[in-house]
Amino acid sequence: MRLNTLLFAASASLMLAAAPAAAQQNIDGWDLNDDGESCALSYSNEAGTALTMLNDGKYDAMGFVIDGLGGVEKGAPITLQMQIGTSEWVDLNAVGISLSTGAAGYMLGNFPVDVFAERPMRGTLRIRRGTEVIHSFPLDNINRGAKAMVECGKKYG
Repeated sequence: MRLNTLLFAASASLMLAAAPAAAQQNIDGWDLNDDGESCALSYSNEAGTALTMLNDGKYDAMGFVIDGLGGVEKGAPITLQMQIGTSEWVDLNAVGISLSTGAAGYMLGNFPVDVFAERPMRGTLRIRRGTEVIHSFPLDNINRGAKAMVECGKKYG
């Protein structure tokens, strides 16, 4: 199934994002990578938290790992909610992932990552599991990187 392949590829991207690695291009603090099959835009911080978006021209995916996030079962399906300002996406299907470092997170398949390229983004992406906000990611400076990722992914579509 194509989605499983995409989730695997995005999980691999997350593992790379969680570990120090040379990015192909840094755009305003976001790392853009092209592996020859898809394009990934990643952000990570010193606390071990990473957000990676993946685009292969046909499918979009978003994954994130959070150091110290509990209650994640690898491979278990879950429904998440995301909010940016007044925009909200609910009932997003995700699957639990875990890394060898002990960090855990979720992978969302087919999330419209081009939303980050379409309009100026400021503020915070909030990810909820039920009513609990499990993490917030700053979105300042994401626009140029997101536009570059969407353009990069077009060559694989």
